[in-house]
Amino acid sequence: MMLLNSGDVPGAERVFEECLERARQIEVRELEARSYEGLMRVAERRGERGEAESWLRKATATRRN
Repeated sequence: MMLLNSGDVPGAERVFEECLERARQIEVRELEARSYEGLMRVAERRGERGEAESWLRKATATRRN
């Protein structure tokens, strides 16, 4: 979030993608959901509303499973 808050949107996206990959590797669903939420915030910052909604749906579904 520090990267995103400081305006480094591409850097934040890379970090959230790496976190997502690691969360999947270690099979921690909550970390996976939080990574999706981070990617949602990246999409929001870029003004990509549809993409943001997609990431939010993935976070919600991950928490349900």
